[in-house]
Amino acid sequence: MFETLHQAMLWFCDLLLGWMLFLPAEAVVIAIGVLTVVVMMVIRRRMTDQDLLARADADLGRIKQLIRQARREKDRDAIKRYRRTRGEISLKKLRAEGKPLLISIIPIVLLATWAMARLDYRPPAPGEEVTLLAYTPLVEAGEVMHMLPEDGLEATDGWVRPIEPVAEGGETYGLARWTVRSNGEKPGRWTLTLRLDDRTLEHPLIVGERTYAQPLVFHDQQHVTELEMRRMRMFGVIPGIEAIMMPPWLVGYLLVVFPAYFLFKRLFKVH
Repeated sequence: MFETLHQAMLWFCDLLLGWMLFLPAEAVVIAIGVLTVVVMMVIRRRMTDQDLLARADADLGRIKQLIRQARREKDRDAIKRYRRTRGEISLKKLRAEGKPLLISIIPIVLLATWAMARLDYRPPAPGEEVTLLAYTPLVEAGEVMHMLPEDGLEATDGWVRPIEPVAEGGETYGLARWTVRSNGEKPGRWTLTLRLDDRTLEHPLIVGERTYAQPLVFHDQQHVTELEMRRMRMFGVIPGIEAIMMPPWLVGYLLVVFPAYFLFKRLFKVH
């Protein structure tokens, strides 16, 4: 059911945003970031009491000044009163912002889902080498797995590959690796078919188009295939943050969203 919902979201977003994929990936990330902020601004302006929020911001600004003055005068009782009042105003402001915030999540999730599936990697170009990895249980290490030859594709290291044992990060598993490339200059789509005894694993490959095949395919609990492609790094320099599993495109997206959010709030006087 989740996969069906995911595909439906991609289909809907492709109808609205698919034309953007003709643009450079960096331009698409910037456009998606700006579009996110515009959606948030429109929802916030239409679904909140702007007068209430404006008065709350003014009151919070005034209380900040009063707390600063009370600190200079070392008036602890006044500081406590101002802080209590600040908390009450902030809570009231949060309640006023709750509904538009929840509604904003829907378009933001749609945009993020589409960007994750369309902008995370750079689509392989015709003739570009692409690596397919097959992860297996360790017990299958030492056996051989073969990929069915496909017209228009060549395997630079052979169609038959050994499954090698791997120990990494406290985990052990089997790994087979193929490097393939298209031998023409035209776009193409293939299904990479792997065989091991009576087991068949299939992984899609898209070359030379605006989109790319999904990098990971979970065939069952023990067999996974992964297509290694180049990650999309904005202007070739903005990295991801591996420690929190944040891909490079998302870092670039957030670098657009945060300054644009505060800039648009000021320009369009949205509270």
